[in-house]
Amino acid sequence: MKKHIFLALMMVGSAGIQSSYALPQALGSFAAPASIELARLDTLSLIEWKVGESMQYDVTAGPFGKVGTMSKEVTADDGTILVVKTVMDIPGQRQDIETWINKDDGSVVKLIRNGKEEALPAADDMEVIDQSYESVTVPAGTFDSLKITAKTKEVSKIEIWVNPQATVMDGSIKTVLQTSMVPVTIELTSFIRL
Repeated sequence: MKKHIFLALMMVGSAGIQSSYALPQALGSFAAPASIELARLDTLSLIEWKVGESMQYDVTAGPFGKVGTMSKEVTADDGTILVVKTVMDIPGQRQDIETWINKDDGSVVKLIRNGKEEALPAADDMEVIDQSYESVTVPAGTFDSLKITAKTKEVSKIEIWVNPQATVMDGSIKTVLQTSMVPVTIELTSFIRL
């Protein structure tokens, strides 16, 4: 069971990495209501990340509860390219993913999984179905957020709550993946802003 959940997370990670870091291109200029401090969700505001900033998450799988953790950290910035290291740790299985992101446009230029470079996912692998604003509560707190509902070829429904101004990096607060086995939820537990 854990292997199937882990594989689903990795498929979504591969398909959604480019889309999550280049989120503004997918959404266009989407103005938030005045009550939410997401004044402008544009590429520049999403990629003003600092080396050492990080986000930590719990990963749960339906009735099985917590099955692991995930962390993301900015590990390098050469002025043009940011390197983000993501670690998915589920007992018995660990994935280390290094994502190289062009700061000018948010595109992923290199993806290295467990030390091996992989082909980049197509930018159109994730289709945005709906977007709305709502409050979301996770272990790290309660946040006003932009909720994006999307799908990929591998996952029929993905719900992502983001607010890069209230958190750090790409602003991912909560993600729910509807897999063929059980829903998988990734919730922000803490973050470090520098």
